Amino acid sequence: MNVKKVGNKLEYDFRINGKRYRGKGNTRREAVHAGNIRYNELAQGRDLKAKIIFHQRFIDYHDKYTKPNVSEKTYSNYDRLYKTLIKEFGYRDIKDITKDDYQDFINKLADQYVIDGVSRYNSYIRAVVRDAINEGLATRDFTLNVRIFSNVKSKEEKHMYLDLQELKAIKKYYMDRKDHMAASTYLILLMIATGGRFSDCINLKRNHIDITSMKSKERFIWMVLRI
Repeated sequence: MNVKKVGNKLEYDFRINGKRYRGKGNTRREAVHAGNIRYNELAQGRDLKAKIIFHQRFIDYHDKYTKPNVSEKTYSNYDRLYKTLIKEFGYRDIKDITKDDYQDFINKLADQYVIDGVSRYNSYIRAVVRDAINEGLATRDFTLNVRIFSNVKSKEEKHMYLDLQELKAIKKYYMDRKDHMAASTYLILLMIATGGRFSDCINLKRNHIDITSMKSKERFIWMVLRI
């Protein structure tokens, strides 16, 4: 490593893998120290000076590790957050984002989403930041110990679910209709009759049900089909 005076500062200068790297310090000692740190980073396969756009790292990571394992509808949440990151952070380097910057971002989310939503989005981002640190692309976990909260009141449980009388009213409404029922109508009636979750009922196939014993072949859930 060469160190020479450039203007009022001292500059380190070295080459590794055919590329030239330079940097400055106020004194020779500072220049040598900065040069040694830079050299060690590069020798370990880390390039902390390479610009890593935050929102691009986010979508690249989740496209590779999350998208193949979740439904299209679920992944739309990641895509929505990706667009929000572009709007909030622009083309900032992931290394330049501070804990204060990120807390400001969480504070904005807290005015838009209930606590479950804020926490979920934070977990999406935290996975990306920790992976970037592990890969030597960042040094600071700005998601660490941020305050996760919400100013949006969650719905009371009684407003989140239909009670028995409401379910009976819905069933009667559809059963009293004389015109042809859409496929979605049968799905609603199936959910009412079985208590099945939407994801279970929407994926149910004819060969999953044993009509004789009236239960699911795969999950062994009794299917009360008197609808």
